[in-house]
Amino acid sequence: MMKRKVEIFIISLLLFTLVFTSSSVNQVKAASYDWRNLGTFPVIGSGYTTSGGFVEAMQSTLWSSGYSSAVGTIDGYYGTGTANGIKSFQSGNGLASDGVAGAATWRKMETYTFNVDTWTRKYSNPGSSVYVTEFKMYSTGAGAGYFSGLISKTNNSVIRQNSTMWLD
Repeated sequence: MMKRKVEIFIISLLLFTLVFTSSSVNQVKAASYDWRNLGTFPVIGSGYTTSGGFVEAMQSTLWSSGYSSAVGTIDGYYGTGTANGIKSFQSGNGLASDGVAGAATWRKMETYTFNVDTWTRKYSNPGSSVYVTEFKMYSTGAGAGYFSGLISKTNNSVIRQNSTMWLD
């Protein structure tokens, strides 16, 4: 009977540790993103981030780089089109062309990004005369949220507002 209690205690302790360690890792990970430094964004590609707001941000940024036909629809899912757009951007900017957007790809994109105001950054690449991508921070009441959107270069109208990338 004592052996059974020890086993239950050990299993409970392991589960407790797993749950609290996992939530701590997620909190640190979210806090490690810096919307004023695209190089801190997660890796986009097979085996990494393959859906959601960061993928939409990558797709919009590729559109704003002149690769809309390679990417296809901005849908928030990493697929062949997104991989091809990333490869085109990478090869056009002197990076290893593997279709996975890691820190080097995001950092290169950062070189085309500038502050508009306290809440807005804009990505404007000379490869596109039609689109820019905006990165915005907004108040959630309990913290901040961050999202991107595809904007018309000619009249500054919103073409597509993307999903939230993360919340603080």
